[in-house]
Amino acid sequence: MVLKESNNNEKSANRNKLHIIENMNETDYDNKIISFDDLEKEILCLEYPEIELETDDIKLILTLKKDYSKIEDLKNRKEEFIKDMKDFIDEFVSNKEFDELMEYY
Repeated sequence: MVLKESNNNEKSANRNKLHIIENMNETDYDNKIISFDDLEKEILCLEYPEIELETDDIKLILTLKKDYSKIEDLKNRKEEFIKDMKDFIDEFVSNKEFDELMEYY
């Protein structure tokens, strides 16, 4: 399996958004963002980390929306990530898009 950072064409646009947030004056801040948590959510929405996974059969660009770094213990972090991946796969295979994909390919 090959792991590499995905080439994301939206990164420069996201950096521009981040620059705007970083340079907001106090009035803008009061009008647009209520708390530090809101600011953190806004920044995280701009650019999620992406990893490209590739085997002989499948190429997948994995975008992490959850901040796993908040889980300090590495073992617990891995377990949480694996649980989330399993939940994701279970949800995907129970979806009609999965059936359509399998019928087509």
